[in-house]
Amino acid sequence: MLYPISIVPFTYLTSFLFTRDTTGQILSIFIHFMAGGILPNVIYFMQNIPWTADLGDKMRWWFVFIPSFCVGQGITFSSTYQELNLARTGLISAGFDVNPVNTHVYAWENLSANYAIMLAIAVVCLLALWVIESGLFRSCSNFSVRFRPAPERGFELDEDVVEEEERLALQTQS
Repeated sequence: MLYPISIVPFTYLTSFLFTRDTTGQILSIFIHFMAGGILPNVIYFMQNIPWTADLGDKMRWWFVFIPSFCVGQGITFSSTYQELNLARTGLISAGFDVNPVNTHVYAWENLSANYAIMLAIAVVCLLALWVIESGLFRSCSNFSVRFRPAPERGFELDEDVVEEEERLALQTQS
């Protein structure tokens, strides 16, 4: 339920990182595929290896700002937490210094934090969207000390363009 309200504004905001729409779309799909499909599984495998278990536990928090990762990690953890607990218990009994797994699925360090982070992402991204789309930055540019050049008119306009400019000029006067 939180994924749609966090992924839509997140994806819209990250689209500003790209100059071409095709590049943005391809890289956005790639990022979400990696974050939601590949990284949770890589982290799960790292959490099962004695030498990388602690790093896997830490890496789980590195990517939570991407909503796709929260969903993918939630699916991976909820379907494998019993096996992870069994592996960690075995590693601890074998003398490895690894942290035990909290087997309560909705514990804060397991899935509840993902929900809270996705909600926070939704709120922050929606606020950023509101600031961007409200024209606040455009109105601030009126107070800028930078010179704004007049539009260049060294070319001939079509009739429909001239009519549209006249219509818009009349509209802004009223």
